[in-house]
Amino acid sequence: MTEPVEQDIEFSSLPGFNAVEHILKRRSSAGCTIVRQFIIRNQIVEGSFRCDLILDFAHEYDDTEAVRFEFEEVHGLKIEETHQVSGLAIKDVNSRGWDRTRYEIYDYEGDAIRFYCRTVRLSRITE
Repeated sequence: MTEPVEQDIEFSSLPGFNAVEHILKRRSSAGCTIVRQFIIRNQIVEGSFRCDLILDFAHEYDDTEAVRFEFEEVHGLKIEETHQVSGLAIKDVNSRGWDRTRYEIYDYEGDAIRFYCRTVRLSRITE
């Protein structure tokens, strides 16, 4: 029996992409994406523990707008770097049938971060 092929998904398929498309198309002179804000939020929801993660990415230190990635029901979080990510990728792992897990998130160039989550949303933030 053949294993299902898991593929990276396009950011354009994520909720909120239209609001951040123009930011994501910019090039960075730093050669990476700067993590402006990194928030881990642990809470109890309907009697169960839940961890959510918020990452705000900017291309330059002085950018006035950034892309916020909100990841819900995060688990398996591995962090090697907290201030920059070379290339973020999102893989649909729904075919694995894991409870509360739809995506694997990882830095495809530098392995700065890797985790699993149930949902991903994008939004535009300004300073």
